[in-house]
Amino acid sequence: MSQTTYISIDIEADGPVPGLHSMLSLGAVAFEAANPTPISAFTRNLVPLPGATQHPDTMEWWSKRQDLYLATTVDAISPDQAMIEFDEWISTLPGSKVAVGYPICFDWGFVNWYFHRFVGRNPLGISGQDIKSFASAILGTPYKETVKRKFPSQWDTGSQHTHVAIDDALEQGELLVNIQRHPRPPVWLSFDMRKDTNLWGSIKSGTLDTTVRVGHRNIRTGDQLVLGCPYAGVCVPAKVTDVHHTQISKLDPHDLTGLGHSSKSQLLETLREHYPKLSNLDTITLVRWKLIS
Repeated sequence: MSQTTYISIDIEADGPVPGLHSMLSLGAVAFEAANPTPISAFTRNLVPLPGATQHPDTMEWWSKRQDLYLATTVDAISPDQAMIEFDEWISTLPGSKVAVGYPICFDWGFVNWYFHRFVGRNPLGISGQDIKSFASAILGTPYKETVKRKFPSQWDTGSQHTHVAIDDALEQGELLVNIQRHPRPPVWLSFDMRKDTNLWGSIKSGTLDTTVRVGHRNIRTGDQLVLGCPYAGVCVPAKVTDVHHTQISKLDPHDLTGLGHSSKSQLLETLREHYPKLSNLDTITLVRWKLIS
């Protein structure tokens, strides 16, 4: 299998659209898949385009960060020289190259335009990988709800998003690598033993291997689980063997017995105790697992 090099790209600009506005700074850091050590890094500040304008909204944002804006002007070179040098740097990287960003749309728009304007081609092709979309797919969460503050701790980079192009390119690349290394964090399922003292014994012996949950539509077959009882301070690892989204009205007697309930009304009453703030409890998720020894 040929090596893939992921090039994390971040740019700073004085407006939202390339051509009408200018790219002020460009940063790129190259990584191998799942390897947290960068292969190489590239950064340049660029002189603004002749005839381009500064967008007032963007410049208002920069006016509150004057030190960062001034940093984009240090040792600035012409756009054609910067893009030629960027092209040469990319050519030194091994394997096939994939541009990545968080999100990629804004930064890619400038890099693609500048490459075609000053080099005549884009060595990275016509596509790239959006890290936020990747995280959304991995976590099973809607794109708008996929935000860094909700990411698993295993994805934490420890780096700061500074709005300095090379810093942000490094932080984004480290995030991608962490997602690749820890693609699906374990899902915690907690159980209340206060009403059933035999529950934990049933879980540990394997006689209880199914639970019902509301709001766990992102659990998938193959996911790692942590089955725990917070009141007893105990937990065991498990692996999801089956996930079934259904309605209480469609449960058969075998499902009810496996869940430890004699009737659908008893199950619904139990769910209402656990989820008092939810008004619609008809749609549920059955999760079956196998303990990991």
